[in-house]
Amino acid sequence: SLIKAQAIWERIITELPVSLPDTAHAYYFSAVCSRKMAQYDKAITYYQHVVDNWPSYEYAYMAQYIIGDCFEGLRNSNSLSPSEANPKMEAAYTAVLENYPDCSLAPHACLKMAQLSLDRGQKPEAIQFFEMFLELANPNDPRIENIRTKIKKLKEAEE
Repeated sequence: SLIKAQAIWERIITELPVSLPDTAHAYYFSAVCSRKMAQYDKAITYYQHVVDNWPSYEYAYMAQYIIGDCFEGLRNSNSLSPSEANPKMEAAYTAVLENYPDCSLAPHACLKMAQLSLDRGQKPEAIQFFEMFLELANPNDPRIENIRTKIKKLKEAEE
């Protein structure tokens, strides 16, 4: 079960000396368990620890992205207001794009940033993030045509 798995990962964190990659794995997978149980605050703490302490860890880019996802979970569960959660989501996704621009989650971060921009009514900024998505996305990504259409409609609305 998730609770048992989390207990084991947390024992590794608290009882064993730091050794890489085991300690980084323990924090990362503790965060995964916490997130699956909707313990978003705890997950964010563990993911942030990974990003802060081991930025080159194999899953650090994913931890950084999922921090944004956890803040979205807090927002969607009404644990945080949009005005509290959205800037934190934006900071997490921006960090993905700045610190891990070549990672597989960078295109997804672009789409998240575009949506946050649209939510604020900032269409030019949203267009930039949608265009960045097109640059970073795998050429076979099924969302490409949809995003091209969205960009076109946003540009027409701006005229």
